Amino acid sequence: MKVLILPSWYPSSENQIQGTFFKEQAKMISLKKKCNIYVISINKVSKFKSIKKTFTINRSKNQYFTELKIELINLKFSILNSIFRKIAEKFVLFYFINKFGKPDLIHLHSFSAGRMALWFNNKFKIPFMVTEHSSSFFRNKYPRKQLILAKQIFSNSSLNTAVSPELCKLLEKRFNSHFMYIPNFIDTGFFRNNSTTKEYTYISIGSLDENKNHIFLVKAFHKNFIKNNSLTLIIVGDGGKLKQLQGYIDQHKLNKNVFLFGKANRNKIKELLNSSSYYVHSSKYETFGISIIEAMSCGLPVVSTKCFGPEHIINNKTGILSEHNIEDFSIALNEILKNKYNSDYIRKYIINNFDKKIISTRILNEYKKIRKKNEI
Repeated sequence: MKVLILPSWYPSSENQIQGTFFKEQAKMISLKKKCNIYVISINKVSKFKSIKKTFTINRSKNQYFTELKIELINLKFSILNSIFRKIAEKFVLFYFINKFGKPDLIHLHSFSAGRMALWFNNKFKIPFMVTEHSSSFFRNKYPRKQLILAKQIFSNSSLNTAVSPELCKLLEKRFNSHFMYIPNFIDTGFFRNNSTTKEYTYISIGSLDENKNHIFLVKAFHKNFIKNNSLTLIIVGDGGKLKQLQGYIDQHKLNKNVFLFGKANRNKIKELLNSSSYYVHSSKYETFGISIIEAMSCGLPVVSTKCFGPEHIINNKTGILSEHNIEDFSIALNEILKNKYNSDYIRKYIINNFDKKIISTRILNEYKKIRKKNEI
């Protein structure tokens, strides 16, 4: 079976971190050796490129799957961006058919890349399934034009899935389409608890942006730190809120206890997780929480805000869910220090529910069902 994966965001020359999960999932499914995997990604970049270079397809074949990547310059005018995107989509799809033939199935990750799936479906009757990841539905961030596209995608797909029960409920209500819950997964063989010195009390991993809300975390930590100045917090990631965070840390003289690490690769993240005692998550909205299950796979208990994704991951044996206010979160940061958690239980919980082998098998089974249904 030939499966084409269309992610709505993917690693680019400017951002190697975005969409790494989609790349990892493509690899995991490919390892099952039940189908040939191809990935088409179209990313916006800010640096100037000539039109000729902009429309060049970067084709790479690793030992797991084939990637076709196009990078488009992000222009000031949204209309021009839309025109170039549509041209690029048709260009890469015709290129794909010419080189590899028609796929048997398309797996679309988030609806925003869905025009390509619709085009294949309309022209060649190729079925597609959707896995929705976007937290923008919780935040009502999509304009009417995008919501019309989402409705069209969800109405025409052979299967709609979402990565949390909360997102399934929201999308079913909003679009009157059924959604199946299939969670994200990780490589629990890679993220494992190795016995190391616990250098940090708390660790948080994520982009330094408005939604991840690390300033909220640092303020809650500061409230506890006043009572216990032996506590430490390391924040891993980069983004637009870096200056705000550093300013607060400097102003309140937290430099010896709060550390902004910056970007880190997977190996370094694993090392830092194993050098920490507790994972903390402060997002306003989250459809899942990959970093949470990576931390739990390393045996770390978690304190998280109730932000729609973590609610179905964390229970009273694996951590604490907090209301989204500084007072409650500060109390939770203190409570987790007092509670006793079994690291082996936490890790086993993740292995049983979110391991790559279990979830990739589920996805493959859905591929087979869709193909079989469309062969009748």
